[in-house]
Amino acid sequence: MPFRLAFTAALALVAAPALHAQETAPAPAPAVAPAPAITVEVISEGSGASPAATDVVLIDYRGLLADGTEFDAGQAVMLEVGGVIPGFSEGLQRMRVGGRYRLTIPPALGYGDSQVGPIPPNSTLTFEVTLRDAGPPERARAMQGLPDVRVEAIVPGTGRMPAADELVLIDYAGRLADGTQFDAGQSAVLFVSRVVPGFAQGLMQMRVGGRYRLFVPADLAYGERGAGPIPPNSDLVFEVTLHATNRLSEIGAMMRAAASSALPQP
Repeated sequence: MPFRLAFTAALALVAAPALHAQETAPAPAPAVAPAPAITVEVISEGSGASPAATDVVLIDYRGLLADGTEFDAGQAVMLEVGGVIPGFSEGLQRMRVGGRYRLTIPPALGYGDSQVGPIPPNSTLTFEVTLRDAGPPERARAMQGLPDVRVEAIVPGTGRMPAADELVLIDYAGRLADGTQFDAGQSAVLFVSRVVPGFAQGLMQMRVGGRYRLFVPADLAYGERGAGPIPPNSDLVFEVTLHATNRLSEIGAMMRAAASSALPQP
């Protein structure tokens, strides 16, 4: 009997640590639900490249709710890949130019619990997308078949190109497509960012010391509204001599120096 009691006590001592460890072991972590994901179904595979997050795309699309209700559609629509809802952006980057796809987006990657126009909160969205073209933003106009600004060097400059936040000192003459002159100036100081878009784009492609011919399509000039002697929807041609580009204070100093040198000497 003493031997049996001693043996039983020894078993208890051996077993106790294991039992204690079982009682104090941390509980298993709760299962983590998988993150919601989009699905991209290939209707007709494209053979071109896939868009990058920084690209723009030209697409045809239809947007449908889960019950088949169409809430949006468009033809030849230009979009920034990084400027749309997360699920649509991710889906575009998994498509190829020339293809047609069905993209399904869960609410968390769409509009979530927000009501957006005809889209109810917590809606799963389905898009049918034809990816016509994709590329960097500077190709956007070409992708849409629109004419772009064109700069011809009459006398190439050797200085630097203006930046969008700078001023330029220029001589210029502006003409309509039929050759009618509508404006001109000598030693004109202009903010690059405050002229019509096409003129600004052209200035930033010129170099100081050069003379250029700049062609600006109507939609990058005054468009449908026209301006003064410029009729609506007019393409414009400018001849520009770029004397200098600088900050405002530097241009002012140059003009004062030029004016001083023109004064008669005592």
